[in-house]
Amino acid sequence: MGKYKNRSWLFTCCFFVFLSIFISVKFIFVFFLRAAYEPSFIFEMTPFHLLSGINNLQLIFLSFTVILFDTYLHVKATRRSLIYSYLPTSFILLGLGLSIMLNEINTSYILHYLVFGFFLVIMLLDHRRILTTMTTPKKEHDGMVMEKKKPAFIETKTVSPTYETQYKQPKIITAADKNFEVDGAPETFLKNAKVLFDELQLKTKKLEALENEMSERREKLIEQENLFKEYLKSYAQSKEKSDHFAKDIVTQPPLETQVLIGEKIKDNLIIDNATECVAIIQRGILKKINNCFANLLGYQPDELVNKNLFVFVAPDGIEEVKKHYISRLKGTDLGSYKTVFLKKDNSEISVEISVEQVVYDGENAEIIVIKEI
Repeated sequence: MGKYKNRSWLFTCCFFVFLSIFISVKFIFVFFLRAAYEPSFIFEMTPFHLLSGINNLQLIFLSFTVILFDTYLHVKATRRSLIYSYLPTSFILLGLGLSIMLNEINTSYILHYLVFGFFLVIMLLDHRRILTTMTTPKKEHDGMVMEKKKPAFIETKTVSPTYETQYKQPKIITAADKNFEVDGAPETFLKNAKVLFDELQLKTKKLEALENEMSERREKLIEQENLFKEYLKSYAQSKEKSDHFAKDIVTQPPLETQVLIGEKIKDNLIIDNATECVAIIQRGILKKINNCFANLLGYQPDELVNKNLFVFVAPDGIEEVKKHYISRLKGTDLGSYKTVFLKKDNSEISVEISVEQVVYDGENAEIIVIKEI
């Protein structure tokens, strides 16, 4: 029975510690690096996701707070803390249950079902442990009373000194001793958790420094781009004045080329009229694509908009994508990388992607140009 208790306690502690670390790391990536809002169950662990005025960043902060409080109560592992843990656990079950009830049964909600089942098992284990802690002291107390009621008799035999020194009365283990042994383990566990949190704080500081450095570089690039635009405008104006007096040379380019030049200066790329396969990505989500890119993957343009780009990356090409984003964080990005796309008919295609940083709808984004290898 004792082995079962220890295993159940380790299962609940490991589950809550893993979930709290996962949500904290996900919160850091979403807040600082503007990662995709996935998986969706971490935003629906509280009933507040039903309110329309709360965004995903606030929802993940609420989920992290509830999970952290529940983790502390389960690591402490006393009878009172387990009773108090019913409140956050029920709160999480309510949020996940409402999300499952209000959506249709689909394979995309497998994580919702698994996490909901884990929390149900944890609640049952907590209930069983509370019942065992309530019944164990009574049994021990009854056994001690029976020992006191046993008739004592005195032996008249003389005991040798060696026998007296060798004989030791067996020590009675009480419930307090057991609780002391169990309470000693969480202290070391909390120390290790504190070390992990300190390491996470250091990593967040490094990420903040990298983000600041990247924003400074982006501002410098924008300034250089504005200067280049002004230079092009002034050059175009001076050229128009000089060519005005020439009779045999065409004074103005066609209207279509003027429109293309103006739009290129404004947006750096024309999505709809580009001959190459072009797309705009914002935090990994495809915001705008052209027909060439859709035809390359075998989809319609409406089927790709607002979808994650990494869903269409084949397993053989994921490693190159990771290297690209890691080098980008280090500030050594070359501006292009090679990868493998997975088409609609499950066939693979090797491509080379050129990346350019731009501002789209007031937020940072990337324009990618895809060339088939």
